[in-house]
Order: sequence, then structure tokens, then C-alpha cells
Amino acid sequence: MKLKSALRALRKNSKGLTLIELTVTISIAAIIMGSIVTIVVIMYKSFDSDGNNVQAQNLCVMTMQKITDTLRYADTVTISDIESGNGIYYDKSADGIHMGNDVFLAGGFKGYAVDFKFSKEKDNLLAISMCVKSKNGKTKYYTLTSKVYLMNGKIENEGTGNSSVQYTANITQ
Repeated sequence: MKLKSALRALRKNSKGLTLIELTVTISIAAIIMGSIVTIVVIMYKSFDSDGNNVQAQNLCVMTMQKITDTLRYADTVTISDIESGNGIYYDKSADGIHMGNDVFLAGGFKGYAVDFKFSKEKDNLLAISMCVKSKNGKTKYYTLTSKVYLMNGKIENEGTGNSSVQYTANITQ
């Protein structure tokens, strides 16, 4: 009798967890932690993508302003696919925009690629479209279009390509 009453008293005062209670608790904790990790990963990817879009927009605006300032006073402009000489084009080796003898924002486009499209609107009106995208070209971050009125010159002839423009200018700014 004493043994039975001792066992009953031991079971009554037991404060441990059963295996089922422990399994349920660990399962609930794992679900909660998994949800938190998923939310953090989604927020990180969203922040990274937004950062790329903002940086691409800033690079586009600064570059387009420099291009329009450069071409506005050019004597002649030729649309071309030749990426050399006194031209404006994306310089892959420097991760910047080649303009004349300089590279604008050298290293500024690291991690990005740039596509230009130039088209003649009128004899002295040039349309420019600039698209900043991921290095592999799969993601477009920002596209900016602008038109430049050539104050002193005109577009002499339109070349076969459209990835660059060659220009001559007697006036230096």
C-alpha cells in the first residue's frame, strides 16, 4: 500500500513535460522562427532591389545631364555603333560613360550595364534613351529619355547603329 500511495504522490507532484507536450512546443517554435526568417529575407531582397533602382536612377539623371550639356553645343553629331573616338557610349572596361577623351563616372556603373539608343528627330534635335540594367541584362532598373536641341550644329547623317554618337565641337565648356 505504501508503495502505491508513494507512486500516486510522485505523479501528482511531477512538474516535467511529457514527450507530446515537448514535441508540440518545438513544432510551434520552429513555425514561428521559420516565418520570421522568411519575412527578414523578403525585406532584405526588397531593400536591395529598391537600392539598385534608386542608384540606377541617380546614375541615369547625372549621366543624361552631362550628355545633354556636352551635345547641346556640338557642331556635328553622327549616330553610330562605333564605340571609339570622340564619341559617347557605355565603356564596359571602365564601367563608365565614354565622352570625348574622358570617362564620366568611371567605376560608377560597376555591377550595371547601360544601353543607349540615339535617334534623329529633326536636323538639330536628337532623342536619347538610356537604360541601366543588371550586368547580365536580365533586370532593367531604370530608363530615362531626353531630347537635345543642338544649338550650333546639326545631325549630319544617321549611321547604321544606335549605341553611340560621334560628335565634334569647337566650343569647350
